[in-house]
Amino acid sequence: MKDRAEQFFTSRRVRDRAAILTLIGMLLLVSPIAGVFQIDAKIGGIPVTLIYLFAVWALLIIGTALLSRQMTDEATTGEIPPDRHPDRRRDADTPP
Repeated sequence: MKDRAEQFFTSRRVRDRAAILTLIGMLLLVSPIAGVFQIDAKIGGIPVTLIYLFAVWALLIIGTALLSRQMTDEATTGEIPPDRHPDRRRDADTPP
């Protein structure tokens, strides 16, 4: 089991990533940035603006799902599983 300082640091880092994801989402969806894609072009018959908005939306959902998985695992067990630990690097020489 991890010591308290490492648990706090890991928990804090996941919460910071969630806050950064929220800020990035807001920045990508505000009018000035989204307005860059307000052109009359279409890709496959779909307006570029609509593709941009749904792409940002989908990426935010995927990012939120990944972060919530880390938060849920940490809240229930107090630890992040080794296979999803952000600092763990998988090497062929290192046993799991």
